[in-house]
Amino acid sequence: MLANSEVRGAVRLADVCREVATGWAPEDYRRLREELSTYTMWVGEFLRSGEALPSHIEGSGGIAVPICKEVTPEQLFAVLGESVRYQVREYRDYWVTVHYPNPQPVVTLLPKALPGPPRKLEELCARCGELLGVPVGGPDGMFLAWLLPGFSWAMHTDHDNAYELVATRVHVPLITNPQSLYVWGHRRQDGGEVWEVCEHLEAGKAYRVRVDVPHTVVNRHATEPRLHLILDVREK
Repeated sequence: MLANSEVRGAVRLADVCREVATGWAPEDYRRLREELSTYTMWVGEFLRSGEALPSHIEGSGGIAVPICKEVTPEQLFAVLGESVRYQVREYRDYWVTVHYPNPQPVVTLLPKALPGPPRKLEELCARCGELLGVPVGGPDGMFLAWLLPGFSWAMHTDHDNAYELVATRVHVPLITNPQSLYVWGHRRQDGGEVWEVCEHLEAGKAYRVRVDVPHTVVNRHATEPRLHLILDVREK
């Protein structure tokens, strides 16, 4: 049990996280990661540039990369309304945006020209949709989440803000380590967090996770990043 956790029993692992039995072999996940390498190459290029990475954690940070139809920063944030503040940096192949839907800055890398929909990703979305009985992923419902060592978010939900509005997602770990955890729990009235369920999501698998329950993610490894493919589950 982690040091800053309390056990209340209000959240059970089976209620918030289940493996999706895709039937995929390790080779399928390897090919998926290979087909997404252009996106991860851009992330690596930006990190190697030495540019400041806005973050609420000194020396760490996170980057989201949408895998969708081509969109400019203006088009992306117009959907979110005038209340969302954002900044843009332009590079040859992509923009890097920072927006503030809450006190913690969210960094997004937006490719200017997409390499085309990865075939294995389309296959995975179709397979998960077949198993779950609802559409999964789609042009505006899939992205990569890159967490640097030492990064975590404050506990939150994803179903009640203007730019996500989802209750369930499929997580596919592509790069991970045993110190990378998905956590569910609750926030106390004094602002502190109670971690009730902590689970490491293994590479080479897919998981259906609840994001309408207060949760966070943390990468406690000192040197290794964490990369997940995240797909929205289009429940009614």
